[in-house]
Amino acid sequence: MFKKLKETKDLIKKIEYKDSKQLDEEGRIIIKINVSDDSSFLSTYYFNDRPIISSDTAEFINHSMKYLRPDEKVHFIFSSKVIDDNEKVLYKEAIVNYYKLEFSDLSRNIKRTIRQAIIMTLVAIVIFVGYILLDYLNTKTLILNIIDIAGWVFMWEAVDLFFLERSSLKAKQLTCYKIINAVVDFE
Repeated sequence: MFKKLKETKDLIKKIEYKDSKQLDEEGRIIIKINVSDDSSFLSTYYFNDRPIISSDTAEFINHSMKYLRPDEKVHFIFSSKVIDDNEKVLYKEAIVNYYKLEFSDLSRNIKRTIRQAIIMTLVAIVIFVGYILLDYLNTKTLILNIIDIAGWVFMWEAVDLFFLERSSLKAKQLTCYKIINAVVDFE
C-alpha cells in the first residue's frame, strides 16, 4: 500500500506543471501569449459600441491566470505577426471592456448571493421558532423532527451561499480585477 502511495506521489511530481515565473521590472508576472491568427480574438458583438474579446480568448486568458496567487500582478505580452498597431489599441480596450463587464456581473451575483443567504437564514429562524412553539405545545416527535430537519436545511443553504459560493465568486472577481489592471503589451 505504501509503495503504491509513493508511486502515485512520484507520478504527480512528474506530471505537475511547474514553470519558473518571469517578472517584469515592476515585479509583475509576465504571461506570454502567442497569437498566430487573430480572426477570432474579438467577439463579433459589441456592448454599447465597445469592443470585447471573444469567449475563446477570455477562456485562454482565464486559464493562464489559474496558477497565480491572488496577490500577484500580471503583465500580458501578446506575440504576433498578424496584429497591426491599430488592432493593438483595439485589443487592449477589448480585454479591459470584457473583464469590466465580468466584474460587474460578478458584483451583482455576489449581492444576490448575500440576499439569498439572508433570506435563507430568516426562513431557518422562523422554522426554529415554529419548532420551539410546537415543542411547547407537546406536538408529536415525528413532526418536530421533520421541522428540525427543514430548519437545518435552510440554515446550511445559507451557510453554503454566504461562505462557500460567495468566496468562489469573490475569487473570480479578484481575477477580473487583476486582468483589468494588468499591463498589456504586444510584440
